[in-house]
Amino acid sequence: MLRSEFPRVYQLIDLIEDREHHNSYFQNFEHSIEEGVEKRSVWLAREKELQRLDRKAWDCLKNEAFPYLTARNNRGRGWEQLISILNQTRAYNFLLDSGYSKIRFIPRKSDIETPDLEAKLDGNPVICEVKTINKSVEE
Repeated sequence: MLRSEFPRVYQLIDLIEDREHHNSYFQNFEHSIEEGVEKRSVWLAREKELQRLDRKAWDCLKNEAFPYLTARNNRGRGWEQLISILNQTRAYNFLLDSGYSKIRFIPRKSDIETPDLEAKLDGNPVICEVKTINKSVEE
């Protein structure tokens, strides 16, 4: 049942070799979704956002998220990097809703920094860098 409600989330989950490992983001996902109404609604909204990505964009986002599915930061930031990558979906959808065309994630290159997305608006190229604002250590 949950797989049919969260098909793209489960595509991420299926990339994890050992979901029970302490660094795995989706530990006990099913239990937490069934027990937590708020968590369920957050992930239903996230799934809806992910569903709007075209196939190529989804594959790119999945590939970028993959190494962070089991990369917990043990210094208080948890899976911040994974959430930041998933939040790029919101920027993609914003561009889509705003009339941009040819929206795509820019593949990462290990030796240079790249923006997250590129698109076209009225034939003009546009680039987009997505930032997630997080609480500081002091907060």
